[in-house]
Amino acid sequence: MSVPSIAVAIPTGSRAEPAYADQAARLRSLAESAVRAPEARVDRSSARSDTGGSRTGWPRVLAIGSGKGGVGKTAIAVNLSIALSRSGLRVTLVDGDLGTANVDVVCGMSPSRRLDAAIRGRSDRAEVVTLATLSVPTPFGFRLVPGAAATTRAADLGATGCRELAAGLGTLGGEADVVVVDAGAGIGMNVRAWMHAADLPIVVATPEPAAIADAYGLMKCLRLEELRSINGLSLLLNQVGGRVEVERVTERLGAVTKRFLSLELGVIGAVSWDRDMIVAARTRSPMLYTSGRSRARTEITALSEAVADRLGVSALGKTSRRSSR
Repeated sequence: MSVPSIAVAIPTGSRAEPAYADQAARLRSLAESAVRAPEARVDRSSARSDTGGSRTGWPRVLAIGSGKGGVGKTAIAVNLSIALSRSGLRVTLVDGDLGTANVDVVCGMSPSRRLDAAIRGRSDRAEVVTLATLSVPTPFGFRLVPGAAATTRAADLGATGCRELAAGLGTLGGEADVVVVDAGAGIGMNVRAWMHAADLPIVVATPEPAAIADAYGLMKCLRLEELRSINGLSLLLNQVGGRVEVERVTERLGAVTKRFLSLELGVIGAVSWDRDMIVAARTRSPMLYTSGRSRARTEITALSEAVADRLGVSALGKTSRRSSR
């Protein structure tokens, strides 16, 4: 059921409203404001340019967000990380949720430190904590930076803090070829900061009307902020019932994004509704780590191939000769 990737295009001369353009300018500086700790320095020259070019020393970054919770975004992020690591890539999954993180729950892990420890000026420890120092191995082939759970100091993090936290992705370049960020749900600054930091931002939605409406809402916010990676913004449909449903949803949502956002909707893939995914969530073991031959397994593998192609990385974990965009 894999759907070919379609680039999203912004018409030449299209402009966001001035207020949003100013905000976008501030967001463009997030990569340049990375934490400069002695243990993990990030060269200022590694910041991405407005053209979306590669950042020296940075891994390729994939951010997975959604307008609505409960669409299977975390399960997609975990299983996609497994599929990418099986192809030979070094993968780190960052749970970017700043309040109700649960990737560690899905993976059956109990981390001792979480993402909130990396919030600048708020660590309880004397040393500077980076995302790289929080990264831990998992049994599934990828490394994990556990997200913040049930802590208000992370949930209430302001815009500047969100940008600084996202800029810390640059510290993961020494351990990962690809960083997958589970960016969370909604249109809050924490979600948008991760999406702005990504080489390939993906919005996950199910065919349910509420999920589609909220996915459009997130796309609208990113469009108004002139997302730098706008040519890579893609939709991933999850829990679909068949190709006819995929075509119906993409046609309707595509018509709306084209009319009101001046965007040609890009679809990077679709994953079928799968009972194995539900069982995996309840048993705290990712679906791709269990045995079975369900359609969703094949579709997630195909999705990982599409992602690697869009990010410009080969199956051996090396940057390909092709430009990432």
